Amino acid sequence: MSKSGKAAIIKALEVIAKRETGLVVTIFGAGGKGLAKRRAIAQRLNRKYGIVCLVPEDDFTRGSPSIYKAEYLRNPVIDLVFIYPESPGSTTEFGEFLNDATIAPKLRVLVPRRYHPIYGVDRGYLTDAYMKHLAKYGHVYAFDESGRSHFPRSMDIIVRICETTRDQKAVQKSAISAPPNNAKKLLQQQIGKISGLQAREHDNVSLEPWRKQTVRIIKKIFGDSSDQARQFESIQFTSRDLVDHYVTESELQVRYKQGLATAKATLESLIWELDMFS
Repeated sequence: MSKSGKAAIIKALEVIAKRETGLVVTIFGAGGKGLAKRRAIAQRLNRKYGIVCLVPEDDFTRGSPSIYKAEYLRNPVIDLVFIYPESPGSTTEFGEFLNDATIAPKLRVLVPRRYHPIYGVDRGYLTDAYMKHLAKYGHVYAFDESGRSHFPRSMDIIVRICETTRDQKAVQKSAISAPPNNAKKLLQQQIGKISGLQAREHDNVSLEPWRKQTVRIIKKIFGDSSDQARQFESIQFTSRDLVDHYVTESELQVRYKQGLATAKATLESLIWELDMFS
């Protein structure tokens, strides 16, 4: 992560440490007028609602590679990632975030109503990607900046989502403010088992009991409907597509290893959350 990206995270942590319940979000999109709009939204969230809103252009040095941005968004301190896929750069970022098991559950996609996969009439090459994200996570929102339809402006959508998420986070915080004494120990035990799974060749027989047990532990600690449980359950250890019949064993093994690596990083971030809120 770049120095400026780390500084943004540290600044966000310092701000939310002073509050009972903090919320940290970031907004991606086009430059020019799009950047001015995102800065205006960030300013409103920060000043009026006390929500930390980060704009990547202001938190990263010019030309920072996308790998830094992805690492930045995987940090557990980032609660939500809003994106307007309205330029070549933001469209590319949307595709990268969509396929990242840690970032995708945080992703909230803002689409002009005419291009929305359900409500829209126009179709573009992004429509299928919007529909896939909508089907899996349900977070693709149609907006109309003109104010001449029943669709809300994008700023209003962001504000309402942030307020609701902050309320939910407050409930979750109260639920984990006094977690079981062995919560961290249980998560660490599950992390400890990953090395054994990694030594095996695409072993679903051993993987599934471990995965299900881990999900039960996470739900016990954070709640059945918690973001933490959904985040872990979204990890794919093998592809679920019908084309798997034609995928080689070596390709399946790579996916298996990548899934375990993501699971380890996710469990480590949950331990970090327990330390942060305890």
